[in-house]
Amino acid sequence: MASPAVLEYLNAAERTQALRKAAINKHLRATLSQGEIQVYYHAALAAYVAAWEAYVSNLARAFYDVISSTLNPGSQAIYAIAQQSAERALERFNTPNGKTPALFSFNAPGTTPSMTGNGVGVE
Repeated sequence: MASPAVLEYLNAAERTQALRKAAINKHLRATLSQGEIQVYYHAALAAYVAAWEAYVSNLARAFYDVISSTLNPGSQAIYAIAQQSAERALERFNTPNGKTPALFSFNAPGTTPSMTGNGVGVE
């Protein structure tokens, strides 16, 4: 069964397809300038990036929700601190570049730097 984060991402990605389909629609293209068509492509790209950012954020939050419900009481303080650190990192996560996700995945428990493809030593 897919996680709620994945389902939300897939729904958002599907909705962005409407923008891409509008940009390639022959009838609509005939009435728009090239610059106006590019607006649809740019909006689709922005929507995909926003959907990806929301997916990663929701996935990290879901991780802490699951972990906090299964830990023994003595470890709760450590995970509360880690969760607060992850929340602070998620606030800065909205910059779509190679460094931000690599640093986030290195610092967030439950993820590995290899998930980003950039490794830990990102410049």
